[in-house]
Amino acid sequence: MPMPPLLQFYWLSVIAATSAFNVSVKGFGPPRHFVPASRDLSSELEHVASKFRLLSWNILAPTWDNLGVKESNWQARFARIVQEIRLRRPDVMVLQEVEVLIYDEQVQPFMKARGYQGVYTGIDAGIGLAVFWRTSKFALSTATDFDLTTTALTPWRSLFNEDFNKEQRERYLTRKNVVLFVTLRCLGQQVHSHAILIGAIHLTANPTSSLPLRTDIQLYETNVLLDAMHQILREERLKHKSLSCILAGDFNVPPFFPESAFERLSHQIKNPAETWSMPEIEDISLPSPVYELLTRGNLSAESIGFLMTAIKASGFHPSKLLQGSIYEMLVLDRSPHVFVSAYSDVIGTEPMTHEGGTLDFVFYMPEQRRSDHSRPARLSVLGVLAPPGQVKRTSLVSSLGSDHLPLVADFGVITPVQRAEVRPEPAKVPSGRNTTGCDSTELLEAIQRLESIFSQKASNLTHLSEQQLELSERYRLLRLGLFASTCTSIVFAATALFHLLFPKALWTKVTASSLILFIMIQGFLLAEVRHL
Repeated sequence: MPMPPLLQFYWLSVIAATSAFNVSVKGFGPPRHFVPASRDLSSELEHVASKFRLLSWNILAPTWDNLGVKESNWQARFARIVQEIRLRRPDVMVLQEVEVLIYDEQVQPFMKARGYQGVYTGIDAGIGLAVFWRTSKFALSTATDFDLTTTALTPWRSLFNEDFNKEQRERYLTRKNVVLFVTLRCLGQQVHSHAILIGAIHLTANPTSSLPLRTDIQLYETNVLLDAMHQILREERLKHKSLSCILAGDFNVPPFFPESAFERLSHQIKNPAETWSMPEIEDISLPSPVYELLTRGNLSAESIGFLMTAIKASGFHPSKLLQGSIYEMLVLDRSPHVFVSAYSDVIGTEPMTHEGGTLDFVFYMPEQRRSDHSRPARLSVLGVLAPPGQVKRTSLVSSLGSDHLPLVADFGVITPVQRAEVRPEPAKVPSGRNTTGCDSTELLEAIQRLESIFSQKASNLTHLSEQQLELSERYRLLRLGLFASTCTSIVFAATALFHLLFPKALWTKVTASSLILFIMIQGFLLAEVRHL
């Protein structure tokens, strides 16, 4: 016998509500949890004046999506992407591979409706970078975007125009990658004069064979964006009490290369047709040049040797490329201004963000302030979203909507504690007069007023404690009611089976009993919810 329509509708509603609850709590992707920083940031001299959450994510432009499966449809992927953003609730977002039409028609309207403002820049192909911020926490100060091959913000630009040879122009000036820097002014009484410079990065990718043949191009782009960043910092730091910097995005480089990569690249020089694959994690020990430049400020001898080997494996000779201003720029010591990786700072390692390994990073410069200011602030990472285990590209696209994992980090603006001004003790006065110049009657009246104020405060605290106890009791009853309602719903749904297996009279009695019990419990729940 078929199930009654009313019962079918109820049962489907229960299933849909349960599914929606699970998705909203866990998200579509692999389970992840937040890991707080282990260090204690509270002290007598400093405190966390403001907190904000940053999300960096390569959302996989539809133009570059070659997965070719149903789950890679952009509309399906976009629903999962926005669900992940809503779940993480970031205050600042740095997005890569954002197509300009998608930004105008979907991404920007979605963000604006939820209290975000953003800026966008892109390359000629219509794919670029976007930075969004929550307007309740930040206000835009400046936004600067530039091409890594034509920017005038680097001091080496005039030399590039003069002494670049044919090989250098072909190698470094033919790719049109862009960088976006946004200066955000913090809102709030304690941090209103502090600002954060956000850099959105997407460097040139290596060939599809994963052979690191473009290491020198990535290093060149990193040097140019660092020069531009310091130029922006010099201009912006005069407008704020303190200015910290964050670089986030898809750097398309791993943090480490294996020592055996030297041999593999040397083999590539002799056999260019063969491919190179990512080694096992135990074999990784040599920092990649880009990662080392950002976190150390200069290149070690091993990195320079690796760089020359990669250049030769790509079909160029190092003596043709690493000469003149290019060589001077690559060996420049930037150690006074180094970055810290947010994830490495908290969990001690870099997370896997892609099927091929770690390609995305969040770097921050703890302190960059005006040297003549007496009350600087600094930036500190408070926690990160832990990485899942190793995942496949197809499962990432079908679950999260992109082939990259989003990086999420919580930051705090640390400011000095305002110390109370030490005043000299008042001079002693002759006995017979009090130090305030008031008579004893006025002092007694002031003491009585203070006692009245304290008693009123104590009464308010007692009233609040009673309200908290009452709310706790209501929540306890509500939890019991929810449990009972769930059990009753199961019994009510199970009557459908009785309807098929047992006589109608028995089913009618069971249904009536469970329905009456269900209505009573639902009424109790509604009454409790209205009182909360």
